[in-house]
Amino acid sequence: LCSYGLWIASYKNEKQEPADSDVPYVPAPWSDWRFWQWSGDKGQSAPGIPQVVDHDVYNGTEADLRAWARGDDAPSTNPEA
Repeated sequence: LCSYGLWIASYKNEKQEPADSDVPYVPAPWSDWRFWQWSGDKGQSAPGIPQVVDHDVYNGTEADLRAWARGDDAPSTNPEA
């Protein structure tokens, strides 16, 4: 299971995440995350979308993200994988 990068939805109001955290809570057996879907307390916006939206963060370099999107073997963000 850990060989797959973790895409986690973690929001500031969830019990397992500290309110001031800059990173999501990562459940076992993972030790790190690849994508983090989040929203702030006041919500976020995106051009052309009138509603409040969530945002995603990639935990890696732009080159890693491009390689992952192409289907190449992007380096894992989990050093134990």
